[in-house]
Amino acid sequence: MQLRKLINYYRQILLFSILIILHGCLSTSNVHDQILCEARKISQYGFLKENNGFFYLEVDNDYINRLYPLLKKLNNKIEKPIYPENNLLAHVSVIYENENPSIKVEEINKKFDFVITGIKTVTSKNIQYHMIVLESPDLEALRTKYGLTELQQFYKFHITIGLIK
Repeated sequence: MQLRKLINYYRQILLFSILIILHGCLSTSNVHDQILCEARKISQYGFLKENNGFFYLEVDNDYINRLYPLLKKLNNKIEKPIYPENNLLAHVSVIYENENPSIKVEEINKKFDFVITGIKTVTSKNIQYHMIVLESPDLEALRTKYGLTELQQFYKFHITIGLIK
């Protein structure tokens, strides 16, 4: 099962690379396509960090700095996602505080790769979140190693690039 996920993971990387080469980001007038194309130009990895029981991948802030202005073209009410309580900007949530408060994760500062699979908008508690959706067999394996289920909040692994309150 893990081998199949790994093969699909690398197949997606190859497919997305070919698509980027064949189609320039500016060849489409669709803003979502432009955002995805730009996102795939940014490094697709991060380093696992922890803050008060919240585990996340620290990723390149270009996910917000470069993609948010494109997203804002869709709706002027969209705001940058900034999380001052954690001093975070671009990140991928991996383990939430309420999932297992006493967990001791060995992989802090370890590099994890991911693949961008799409863009999605989700509404929760009257806030609309615009996010880049990701897949990462390694992050799924990490959660499984510590007895956690698949992520249920929002849409699996993701990077929030804008929100409307």
